[in-house]
Amino acid sequence: MAIQRDHFYEAGDMTITGAYHKISQIEFHYECGARPSGDQGGGPDPAEADSRIQYDVFANSGVRFAIATTLDGKNVKWPLENWTGVVDKDTLLQSAYGFLKTGELSGGADV
Repeated sequence: MAIQRDHFYEAGDMTITGAYHKISQIEFHYECGARPSGDQGGGPDPAEADSRIQYDVFANSGVRFAIATTLDGKNVKWPLENWTGVVDKDTLLQSAYGFLKTGELSGGADV
């Protein structure tokens, strides 16, 4: 699963037609502070949650399998309210690619 879309490569000041964009990492971070013993604050501390998608860009799918050298990589914030229908690894990836295709990689095609 990946997204194929043109990619502007800033270091080379050129556009790569049909570049291959593949998720390499999805990170979910949940932090809630502990309350000191005997604290009568009236409820739990507010929790902070954050998630991010890291994806790599390859010239094309053939290059991705022949040599694992990326052209570029990006990290985008993925709001938790966009985690629709996530129940396992497969639906997590589908939801992440769907989010990228409606924003950062809009106009891309599934490959």
